[in-house]
Amino acid sequence: MTSETPSENRWETSIGRGVVLLILGILFLIFTLSGVIALSIIAGCALLIFGLAMLAEGIKNIKCHGALYIVLGILVAILGILAIANWEFFAIFAAYLIAVISLFIGIYAIIVGISGNAPSGNRAANIILGIVAILFAISIFVLKAFAPAFIVTVIGIFLIIYGILIIVRGASSKKKNAEIKS
Repeated sequence: MTSETPSENRWETSIGRGVVLLILGILFLIFTLSGVIALSIIAGCALLIFGLAMLAEGIKNIKCHGALYIVLGILVAILGILAIANWEFFAIFAAYLIAVISLFIGIYAIIVGISGNAPSGNRAANIILGIVAILFAISIFVLKAFAPAFIVTVIGIFLIIYGILIIVRGASSKKKNAEIKS
């Protein structure tokens, strides 16, 4: 048995996570429609569970904002059920919601970058991020019914890139650990 410290075997975990993300990214690119369905159903299940938890919290604390939690819990649970039952509608709804949020993030990032409220060196990054976020939002609005597939494709690309970065980081950690041991 070897007595490795946690820092000595972290590279294995990094490489493993990177491989999983890489595989997920490739699957999202190959099976885009399945990715849309899976993400919609997972989001629906999460909303249903969250709604039921809010409902239980509202019943438990009926005297202190309980009625609000009960109403919100019921509404969120219904949204979760609708997302599971009608994933096509929910996917398009979620895509438009993502587009609106992305648009606001883009506008805010540009304002922060231009106004000088960003830390020095981050002004240009904020402006670039803002432009990319706005272009992403516009793409979703233009694509309409194809927007969920576009989002899943973008997620797949990011998963592949992030997976590769984590694998490289894990491999470099392995090399550093080997150099330290010798």
